Amino acid sequence: MPSVNILFVEDDEDFAETSKEILEMRGYTVHVALTGEEAILKFRDHEIDFLFIDIKLPNIDGFEVMRAVRQIRPDVKAVMMTGFNIEKYKNEAKSGGALDVLEKPLDFDMIIALLESAEPNISV
Repeated sequence: MPSVNILFVEDDEDFAETSKEILEMRGYTVHVALTGEEAILKFRDHEIDFLFIDIKLPNIDGFEVMRAVRQIRPDVKAVMMTGFNIEKYKNEAKSGGALDVLEKPLDFDMIIALLESAEPNISV
């Protein structure tokens, strides 16, 4: 498996750290950001291949994070996450460049399959 750097943007620290551990056990390198501002800084500081972005974040929401990172690197792969009704956000997320919107709690088998299917297309 090629080395894939993931940025996991989630304001629930316990959920973010648990998600990081699950993905790292599968061989991925995972950076965690608890706020939108932190996510943008980490995206600038690291070679990120794939993002998981919570839609509801304090101060800067997930859509604003998505717009900011796509200005830095328009081809980055991203999936947005929410604990709310995903249908409400799908159009905005996809028009902003997200591959999909996932409903929390996340199905990590599905996330691994998603990452594996995207890997050949991730330019590292």
